[in-house]
Amino acid sequence: MLINKGVRISPAHIGTMASAGYHELTVSKMPVVGIMATGTELVEPTESAGAGQIRNSNSYQLMAQLNALGISSNYLGIFTDDFEEITKNFEAALNNNDLIMITGGASQGDFDFVPAILQSQGFEVLVQNTGIQPGNPMTFSKKRTKYCFGLSGNPVSSFVQFELFVKPFLYKLLGSSYQPTKMRGKLAKAFNRKKGHRFGIIPVKMDANNRITEIGFHGSAQINALTFANALMEIPKGITHLKEAAEVTVRLME
Repeated sequence: MLINKGVRISPAHIGTMASAGYHELTVSKMPVVGIMATGTELVEPTESAGAGQIRNSNSYQLMAQLNALGISSNYLGIFTDDFEEITKNFEAALNNNDLIMITGGASQGDFDFVPAILQSQGFEVLVQNTGIQPGNPMTFSKKRTKYCFGLSGNPVSSFVQFELFVKPFLYKLLGSSYQPTKMRGKLAKAFNRKKGHRFGIIPVKMDANNRITEIGFHGSAQINALTFANALMEIPKGITHLKEAAEVTVRLME
């Protein structure tokens, strides 16, 4: 056996196959992924953000996360908080995409239309909450061979949702399985959080000695916190305090 089924092909695999005389092989078809951003307050990064507006960072972050997996994406644009507009564009996107990711509109606010739109299009909503913080709520739905993730409008939440849920799902579509790299390390200082009602995911910095340092994370809107992190610390549900030098599990940001 040279290479097992379900393995993501690497340069080492290519060399091994070439040495054995294999120049063709059967692979999984890459899914076509469409990305939609919802929110009347959103503008593109090329535009100036006026009063009450924010730049659309989620879509570009998700495109980069997909690109890191070797999966290309179709950016479908920004859509205002209008049920009919989002529905019309979502329906059109279904013709050209296997999976659609919609950022924003997944919670319980007055303009959060995604769950209702999915149901109106005949999708079965399988997931509505994740139980993690940040990263809740999130929807996942299916209609025959079409899939949709309704991700958070908060950038750190959508980043975490992609890493913990979308990435493993994409690997599964490709006939493989995703196993994140996890390590144990010790806290450089005590950790505290106000509530422990959800499983916590905290951006942290892990050094060569497995020493873990918080980087000043102040919530799911603080996207720049991720630029200083190289790992995501896992805090079990019910835990609000950890002492200095306590051992914790981190998930490396690969």
